[in-house]
Amino acid sequence: MVSMGELNAGLDAAHRLAMLVKDLSGSLGFIKSMPQRAVIDLTAILREIDKTVVAVDEAIDKFITVALNANQIKDDPSVLMELGGLHLRSFIENNRGHCSSIYTIRLAYLNGWLDRFKTDYETQKRVITHVFDELDNADVGLFQRLSDVVSYMDQVAQEAVLLQLDNRTEDTRNLLKSSVVELFRVKSELQQIQSEMLNVKNTFIEKMALRQPMAEA
Repeated sequence: MVSMGELNAGLDAAHRLAMLVKDLSGSLGFIKSMPQRAVIDLTAILREIDKTVVAVDEAIDKFITVALNANQIKDDPSVLMELGGLHLRSFIENNRGHCSSIYTIRLAYLNGWLDRFKTDYETQKRVITHVFDELDNADVGLFQRLSDVVSYMDQVAQEAVLLQLDNRTEDTRNLLKSSVVELFRVKSELQQIQSEMLNVKNTFIEKMALRQPMAEA
């Protein structure tokens, strides 16, 4: 029996990441005062999030491509082994972002930049600091739970292999179809993260266009 635990944890993590990026987007009212270095560093943090989102999304696409190819599975059941296990997990681990990179970026510059802003921006500073605090631990938190979606795919693959070995072709197809439906839920949340990141980038463009010429840090 396939457990939905890892899938639901991945869904929750994707939703939380989207909310964090949304919080970040709504707390950059003073971005026009940011030195160029701070903009570059914030963009680098977003890139670490994006790398994880893209890696998981591409792994899901690889799974779906095989899962929906019923004729290929019927002719060569061994392709089911490509749906899970070490291959997809290694793909995600080799391509996802890491909180160590986020922490290094934050420590090297952004903390000092945030400290320059006093009471007028205290609420915004608290929100951004909270976002960074959560992202600092993302390797054992949000990034890890999102990456663990591959555990769900691995369970589906193993169950599908057993069904196919038992000549239960129709049950195999039904299992794979239902898993594809579930994985599209994850893809929808991943698209939401990317949409929120686009909002941040648009905020960068809009606010930086309004900034006054100033010395760069």
